[in-house]
Formats: sequence, C-alpha cells, structure tokens
Amino acid sequence: MPKFPEPDISWLAEIGPTLHALEGDSLWWRIYYAGGSHPSAWNTFRNYGPVATGRFDHHLPPSAMQARRSFYAGSSIGVCVAEVFQDRRRVHFDGEPRLAALTLARPVEVLDLRGLWPTRAGASQAVSSGSRSRSRRWARAIANTFHVEGLIYRSSMHSGDDAVVLWDCPDALTESAAFDEPLRDARFAAPLRRLATTLGYSVA
Repeated sequence: MPKFPEPDISWLAEIGPTLHALEGDSLWWRIYYAGGSHPSAWNTFRNYGPVATGRFDHHLPPSAMQARRSFYAGSSIGVCVAEVFQDRRRVHFDGEPRLAALTLARPVEVLDLRGLWPTRAGASQAVSSGSRSRSRRWARAIANTFHVEGLIYRSSMHSGDDAVVLWDCPDALTESAAFDEPLRDARFAAPLRRLATTLGYSVA
C-alpha cells in the first residue's frame, strides 16, 4: 500500500515547501452549483467546512462557517466533470450546475504536491487519492505551517491532470469569469455524453 501516514508538523517545517507559482493569466475551469440549498457563484470561496467531499479543505473541525475559505478548480473541463461527479459517477443537473472558466488576476504561490514533495514529507501520491479525511488533515497541517495560498495536485479521477485548491485569496480572481454557462445548455449535450462515456459515467 502507498505510504500515507498522519502529517508530522515538525518534519514539514524542517523540510520546507516545494512552491509553484500559478501565473496570473493561467486558465482554470470550475463546475459549481448556482441552485439548491447552498447556491454559489463562479468566484465563491466556500466558508463552510470541512466537508466530506473537499479533499483539501483546510478548515478547522468541526464543520462550521469560518474565516478559512477554499476554492477548487481544474486544468480542463474533463478534470472538473470527473472530480465533481465522481461519487455517483453520473453527470446530473441537480442544483443547477454551471461551467465556468477563469483566469487569475495575479500570480498565486501554492505548494506543489505533484512531484516528490509528498515523499519527502513522509507520505506519497496517495495524499491526492487516499482517504479524504486524512488529506484534509494534511491540508490543515500545510496551511498552518507554510505561507502558501493553496495546493496544486494531480487529479486521481482524470489521469493525474492538474487540479488546484486555493485558500483565502479571493483577490486572486479576476472581476468576471472568462466563461460561465449552465451545464444543461444544449451546446454541451453531445460533448458531455462523449466525455461521460470516456470516464465510464452516465448522464442524467
């Protein structure tokens, strides 16, 4: 089994972070829910947490509204679909999901989990694919140890392609989205079905 222990704060501080700068003009994708019981917007940083589906929520337990905020995005539409709909493995339209593309207003410095840093820290790439609750404990340890604005990691649901979680930096987003449309839009029907088939997911 891949090594994935509890984080050791003292060891993290000793080895230091491996940093990666997300460029200010880099494009990221996001699927969010505009309806349902907890509607949000394309640029909403979630204050409530930690939540069971948030692998790298750095919120302090127990789950509650708090100052810590998280924001997840993917390097492609495929990453977003694979990640957002993984639990049911079914693309659905409950909660009015929308697809947004965004660019950053400035460079954002994040800790890089894609390379050897997890191994040096005493873990492995299982930090991005193993127990979500333990990954959240790693996220809290990292946030409490280093001055970083989030993490870049490999999506375990989409061939290891890049995904990011940003922490507490809403000023890093531009004032408007580059793209923001309902996922139910007829233009997406055929591409969504092709993508779902590739992933082994179904479509509502």
